[in-house]
Amino acid sequence: MPWYGSMGISIAVRQALKRVAAISLLILTIFSSSTVGVLSEASGESAEVSDGIATKHGAKTETASQPQRVIFTVEVSLTPVPTVAEAELKDNPPPARHQRQQEWDCWLPEGCDEIYLESSPILATPVPTDSVTVMPIALSEDQDEDLKPTWLRRYDIYQQFITDASEPLLQLSSDAAPAQEGEPGIRLLHGRADVQNNAGHILAEGQDYPDIPPILVAAAIAEQASDVERLFGVDALEKAALTLPGLENMSIGIAQLRPEEALKLGLGDANLFDPETAIQGMFAKINLGSLRIAELDDPLDPLTLTERYMLLSLAQNGTSEVDEYFAMGGDWESILTQGNNARVMRYFLVHLDWLLLNGWELPGDVALDTWRETVFSTP
Repeated sequence: MPWYGSMGISIAVRQALKRVAAISLLILTIFSSSTVGVLSEASGESAEVSDGIATKHGAKTETASQPQRVIFTVEVSLTPVPTVAEAELKDNPPPARHQRQQEWDCWLPEGCDEIYLESSPILATPVPTDSVTVMPIALSEDQDEDLKPTWLRRYDIYQQFITDASEPLLQLSSDAAPAQEGEPGIRLLHGRADVQNNAGHILAEGQDYPDIPPILVAAAIAEQASDVERLFGVDALEKAALTLPGLENMSIGIAQLRPEEALKLGLGDANLFDPETAIQGMFAKINLGSLRIAELDDPLDPLTLTERYMLLSLAQNGTSEVDEYFAMGGDWESILTQGNNARVMRYFLVHLDWLLLNGWELPGDVALDTWRETVFSTP
């Protein structure tokens, strides 16, 4: 028997529901024109960056940083209704490093083993909090789905679809068990896998941008690399399109940067399909948004940190969104009804939440619940 015969390699097909959900997401994305040729179109008025990026790009070392992950505990403030399970927990408290949490659906392909969840569903009334580690509170299975506010149900749909589409649809393994992250697999949306594969580059590049938390760039990469032109994470379609008349300046790579845009960002004629180059470009792009915010912000009534991060999530497309925000007097309802802003921010936010559950950190006092409700309440 050939050596590979003993391995019993099988092709395991993901659950039918997940496949349907992934395909539905693709159809929804394509026909809603959510990302085709739009997500990384930079403003023509974007200021040019200094030559520092170009210099650093030229001196880029051969040795790449290894991916890093910072594990943290997700905490939720709750006022639970007493149950038998809770009484038992009082007699046998969980390990000290864990905090009692509300149970929510785990959408992560690798599960939520790092997060302590009580074994029995708890009916609880959430207490408003601005903690950066709080996820939207999901109701227990025995509660009426209609009790969820509309924005939370909409969030659930986005998170479920994007997470399912980011999991392997087909996998090659020695048995029929689900593939773990990092194992070979065919994913419809590849952005989250690209972030995991390049976490070291993102964290290292972030050291040069103290005002830009690496998690913001990671979320932007996860979104841009999941563009419909990069289905299954392949470059072939974009490389072929670049040879066609009129498409020489199309958005490419995991950061969806355009060749002309790369010149303004100080990347020169660097290979935009190179992940490290793409990450440098995304940091530079979001930093331009940060500089534009500093230029337009009112020092007597500055943006909150939450508002700043919300605006930076749109800056992945250029500084024009920043200009629109201030021109409209900071009216989020108006901003989110402009173009694809609401959809772009929703994609960004569900990736941000996924990153938080995978050990990335969002510094500062950010009102994530307010952010979620604001963007997912927009029709």
